[in-house]
Amino acid sequence: MKNPLSIILIIVGIALGIYGITLFGDSGKSVDVAGIELGVKDKGAQTQSYLFIGLGVLSLIGGIAMSKKK
Repeated sequence: MKNPLSIILIIVGIALGIYGITLFGDSGKSVDVAGIELGVKDKGAQTQSYLFIGLGVLSLIGGIAMSKKK
């Protein structure tokens, strides 16, 4: 039987990665004014999304490493 902590880390890693990608997609907005497209990006939200993606990758790697360990 696999370690329950490794399964939890894998699930948390996937969830954090998905949340980070979603947050990154929502960090920028654009408006079309008189044929000119104006874009605004929230640097704080982008930084936070990179953090969530990084933590997700680390959790996923840790969970996989723990499940492979005997």
